[in-house]
Amino acid sequence: MDSDAQNESDSQMPSSSTSQSVHRNSIFSCKVCGAPSHGELFGVIVCRACGAFFRRTVAEHKVYKCNHPKRHSIDTKARNFCRKCRYDKCLAVGMQAEKVQLIRDKNRNTITTTPTKRAHRSLTQTSLPPTPNEISSVLGKLMDGYEFYKNARNSVFAGWFPEYTFSDQTAMIEIPIYEKLTLDKALIPNLYLMHKNYFCSRYPLDPSVKKEVVRGFLEKFVNFEKAYLTSIHFPDKNDKRIANSNSHYIVFDNVKFDANGASKEMNQTFMPYSVRLKRFSQKVTTLKLDETEFIAVMGIVNCENIHNLTGSTQANEDRDTLFYELHCHCQQKQSQSASVRYGQIMLMLRDLEYLSLAFMECMYIGIVSEDLYKSKVDSVRGMLERVGIFR
Repeated sequence: MDSDAQNESDSQMPSSSTSQSVHRNSIFSCKVCGAPSHGELFGVIVCRACGAFFRRTVAEHKVYKCNHPKRHSIDTKARNFCRKCRYDKCLAVGMQAEKVQLIRDKNRNTITTTPTKRAHRSLTQTSLPPTPNEISSVLGKLMDGYEFYKNARNSVFAGWFPEYTFSDQTAMIEIPIYEKLTLDKALIPNLYLMHKNYFCSRYPLDPSVKKEVVRGFLEKFVNFEKAYLTSIHFPDKNDKRIANSNSHYIVFDNVKFDANGASKEMNQTFMPYSVRLKRFSQKVTTLKLDETEFIAVMGIVNCENIHNLTGSTQANEDRDTLFYELHCHCQQKQSQSASVRYGQIMLMLRDLEYLSLAFMECMYIGIVSEDLYKSKVDSVRGMLERVGIFR
């Protein structure tokens, strides 16, 4: 009995080589994520999970890309959301890459093959489906398209507000609706090119069907992107600001269609949409949706729409590929609950549909009830009609 108690007591004590350092650095606290540590690994007090992550990254020469430009915090609940930020923090707290033993073969020779080649060899041997990095990535092309659109938007904003560009302005600014609509007129051609060259380049579309495809995409993309950007910049549910981009935002309590001031009637008209948009944004915030997941969902929506309108087998195949690539991305972020996260993301499609309908309803009510708003919308619609998007 006493022997068992003594053994249990000994098992709970840190080893003599690390006990002093553990007590000096917040007892059992990982310096990367804050979880209970298991002593010193690679020069720093860390947990086994962060130690294993650092070892794999260094040994396999992995390179990561940040999916959360505005979320850099790493803790026990979110340490897997961004591997780039996690690895950067490992280096920041002092973990030493030179202490990592490289992968060796049975003769103790260092293996220099890349992770992709090792993965390919393993997958070939076990007949598992290929990873997104080894197939012709549909999602990768969509991400390139969104990058094109973001660069175009930054250029338009810089041209419209040069005073902020030349002063190296970093804080977001509020712009009234009438200025936003002017920006939209300059941005819509770039949004159309993104959709044409990256989202629809594989599907020949009849002009009559093309209008419906583009309209369906624009309605959902604009609303989903607002919710996604708002979740990053204004995650507080009581914050009434809505992000239009990484540079500017609007406040639906302060709707202005000219320089004379806000219209209380239009505030009330768009209130149902703003409430639903903020509610949807809160779901995005809770999930901590990243850019890859946002674009994957938009790709799925686009392929589904094209398949329903044209019966395109290519669109159907690409949709299935996007399903797979999105699930693989979820596995990389949360390997233990990837299917749950994947399901939660897919459930957002219904919310997005309702959000788009709410926007169209409020917009048409605004056109009927406010002549000034109608004139602004008509100017945008006129441009869309010239390029054949609207009838």
